[in-house]
Amino acid sequence: MGEVYKATNIINNTECAIKMIRSDLSHDPELVNKFIQEDEALRQLNNPAVVRYYGVRREPTSGRFYIQMEYVNGPTLGEFVREHGAVSPDAARELCRHLALGLEDAHHCGIVHRDISPDNVLLGNSDLKQAKIIDFGIAKVASTGDFTTFRTSFVGKYRYASPEHFSAQAPIDQRSDIYSLGLVIAAAAAGAPLDMGRDELSGATARLRVPDLTSVPAPLRPMLARMLDPDPARRPTAAQLVAQLSAPTATVRSGGTALWAGLLLLLLVLVGGGAGAAWMLLRKPPAPVAIATRAPDAVTPNSGASNPGGPSAAIPDLAGTGTGAVTTQAVDLRPPPPAVPRRAPFDAVQRTLAAEPGACAPLLPAALDPSRIQISGLVAARDAADRAAAAAAGLGYAVDDRIAVSAPACQVLQLLGQLGKVNAATGANRPIMSASRTPAVFRVGEAAGISAVVPLTADHHLYRIAIDGGTGMAAIDHRVSHSFVDLSSSDPVTAAGWDLVAVIVAPRDLPAFDAARQMSLEQLNAALESELAQSANRRDLLTAYQFIRRID
Repeated sequence: MGEVYKATNIINNTECAIKMIRSDLSHDPELVNKFIQEDEALRQLNNPAVVRYYGVRREPTSGRFYIQMEYVNGPTLGEFVREHGAVSPDAARELCRHLALGLEDAHHCGIVHRDISPDNVLLGNSDLKQAKIIDFGIAKVASTGDFTTFRTSFVGKYRYASPEHFSAQAPIDQRSDIYSLGLVIAAAAAGAPLDMGRDELSGATARLRVPDLTSVPAPLRPMLARMLDPDPARRPTAAQLVAQLSAPTATVRSGGTALWAGLLLLLLVLVGGGAGAAWMLLRKPPAPVAIATRAPDAVTPNSGASNPGGPSAAIPDLAGTGTGAVTTQAVDLRPPPPAVPRRAPFDAVQRTLAAEPGACAPLLPAALDPSRIQISGLVAARDAADRAAAAAAGLGYAVDDRIAVSAPACQVLQLLGQLGKVNAATGANRPIMSASRTPAVFRVGEAAGISAVVPLTADHHLYRIAIDGGTGMAAIDHRVSHSFVDLSSSDPVTAAGWDLVAVIVAPRDLPAFDAARQMSLEQLNAALESELAQSANRRDLLTAYQFIRRID
């Protein structure tokens, strides 16, 4: 299709990727129309699992089209597996959940990838958690073999294509992406691709049934079997996959443990008298009872015969004829309560923090080691941070609290939300912002990378607001532009604290922000309220923000 270059913006020294389209294809009306139609949809995608697209443009001198997109520094998933071998079942499940989140957003926008494969998944910093799907919606051109073809009956890679790719009638839709994702996860977990054929005939034959999954770890097979069902209607959607993989999973005991547990249950049934004992095991456990016993010298010789429990469980002499002392001892016949796991799954922490009230910038956990997590985010009051830390600690984790507390900063985000569409997912001129890592926590000496781009289609006013939590001051940069604008930064961290960067895109200038280049948070909130007072619930403005934490 063309060549891909790593490019540097010479104004702010930020990196991006440029895909130059072959000259003959740049003059192909069919392909040009395809690019134009898909450009707007692709720029709507703003998901950590999808590479960001900044737009399709034409180089004025040569007339060649090019695609500007996010630069991801890392290998493809295929290269990673070839170098490191198969990924663990847990890592494969998390990778599947992460990529399904990206597909969920894409499918919601009406975009079908059509070519999900390990070569189209890049791993930022060789980290599976930073996986990103590339080449979304862009039809690629090649001739034969394991590559994508264009304007033929087949679109996709043979090893990872769905059954619909091999049919002239079946539509290639969202369900096709799920099938291909299943083959990608199976290849990552097995360490090699499944045998899915090498040409159209053998490929179509291999997809008449669920493929052989014996090379894949057993815990993954049920999920993959659903994803790889030949019938598209029986496959899960991306949203269903995310829900399934986000739910807590029960610990599966080894086969030997399960066998001994079964034998023990059978033994209890046999000793206790068959079905009656089995019913006793299933009924509600009894409450503690008091058993009275008489000292041995008060037991009559035949007490053992009249009392099946034997001398040690003799019934006290209620008539007062016995001489032994009577004592009463409480005996708890209930089974011990099940052991509570010392540490809940990490995704349980994520769900718990997401449900915690009081956060204005999401509370995000990051695993430091198997027992310690780091929580970052922004809250309006300290008690909200304390509740979040206590909730995570209650799930068995030691907590490194990196939560910033600022009521004025939270008010900024609240007013931005009322003013426009914070982190808007739609709109031709929406700003797109993200940090180079999630959570956005950077140490002193590191570069705090913030990507902030605005793909403008007409004249607009841009206001970039950078808030320093240490000083409580906001620096405002105002500019006017009518095309793509890159506001990204990658400044080194010099001290601990926090920053909040926001972008406002407006079709006209905003006088409340033109008065000063620097404001306190209180002055900034007053300016936002002033602009909001001009027209409640402004919808001609688009806003986005990124919160970062700086630590020693």
